[in-house]
Amino acid sequence: LSLLRDVPLTGIKLDKSFVSALGDQDSFGARVSQGLVQLMSTLDITGIAEGIETHEQAERLLAPSLAYDPD
Repeated sequence: LSLLRDVPLTGIKLDKSFVSALGDQDSFGARVSQGLVQLMSTLDITGIAEGIETHEQAERLLAPSLAYDPD
Protein backbone atom coordinates (compact mmCIF):
# COMPACT_ATOMS: atom_id res chain seq x y z
CA LEU A 1 0.00 0.00 0.00
CA SER A 2 2.94 2.34 0.46
CA LEU A 3 3.30 2.29 -3.33
CA LEU A 4 -0.02 4.15 -3.59
CA ARG A 5 1.62 7.01 -1.76
CA ASP A 6 4.93 6.96 -3.66
CA VAL A 7 4.10 5.96 -7.24
CA PRO A 8 2.00 8.22 -9.46
CA LEU A 9 -1.16 6.21 -10.06
CA THR A 10 -3.43 7.21 -12.93
CA GLY A 11 -5.79 4.25 -13.12
CA ILE A 12 -6.75 0.77 -11.97
CA LYS A 13 -7.91 -2.15 -14.11
CA LEU A 14 -10.23 -4.66 -12.45
CA ASP A 15 -9.52 -8.14 -13.74
CA LYS A 16 -12.40 -10.26 -15.00
CA SER A 17 -11.98 -12.61 -12.02
CA PHE A 18 -12.96 -9.79 -9.65
CA VAL A 19 -15.86 -8.67 -11.84
CA SER A 20 -17.26 -12.20 -12.09
CA ALA A 21 -17.23 -12.44 -8.27
CA LEU A 22 -19.77 -9.61 -8.07
CA GLY A 23 -22.62 -12.10 -8.36
CA ASP A 24 -21.88 -13.21 -4.80
CA GLN A 25 -21.83 -10.10 -2.60
CA ASP A 26 -20.49 -12.12 0.34
CA SER A 27 -17.40 -13.27 -1.56
CA PHE A 28 -13.96 -11.85 -0.91
CA GLY A 29 -13.59 -10.93 -4.60
CA ALA A 30 -16.80 -8.89 -4.54
CA ARG A 31 -15.68 -7.02 -1.43
CA VAL A 32 -12.27 -6.32 -2.99
CA SER A 33 -13.94 -5.04 -6.17
CA GLN A 34 -16.24 -2.71 -4.25
CA GLY A 35 -13.32 -1.48 -2.16
CA LEU A 36 -11.26 -0.74 -5.26
CA VAL A 37 -14.13 1.19 -6.82
CA GLN A 38 -14.37 3.27 -3.63
CA LEU A 39 -10.59 3.79 -3.68
CA MET A 40 -10.73 4.97 -7.30
CA SER A 41 -13.47 7.41 -6.45
CA THR A 42 -11.69 8.72 -3.35
CA LEU A 43 -8.37 9.18 -5.18
CA ASP A 44 -10.12 10.57 -8.26
CA ILE A 45 -8.49 8.09 -10.63
CA THR A 46 -9.96 6.26 -13.60
CA GLY A 47 -10.73 2.56 -13.59
CA ILE A 48 -11.57 -0.05 -16.17
CA ALA A 49 -13.45 -3.25 -15.42
CA GLU A 50 -13.00 -6.10 -17.87
CA GLY A 51 -15.46 -8.90 -18.46
CA ILE A 52 -18.72 -7.23 -17.48
CA GLU A 53 -21.31 -9.75 -18.64
CA THR A 54 -24.47 -8.92 -16.73
CA HIS A 55 -26.54 -5.87 -15.97
CA GLU A 56 -26.11 -6.63 -12.24
CA GLN A 57 -22.31 -6.49 -12.52
CA ALA A 58 -22.47 -3.20 -14.39
CA GLU A 59 -24.79 -1.64 -11.80
CA ARG A 60 -22.56 -2.71 -8.91
CA LEU A 61 -19.56 -1.14 -10.58
CA LEU A 62 -21.17 2.13 -11.62
CA ALA A 63 -19.15 5.02 -10.30
CA PRO A 64 -17.81 8.23 -11.81
CA SER A 65 -14.30 6.76 -11.68
CA LEU A 66 -15.05 3.57 -13.64
CA ALA A 67 -15.01 3.29 -17.42
CA TYR A 68 -16.76 0.62 -19.47
CA ASP A 69 -14.54 -1.59 -21.64
CA PRO A 70 -16.72 -3.76 -23.90
CA ASP A 71 -13.78 -6.03 -24.80
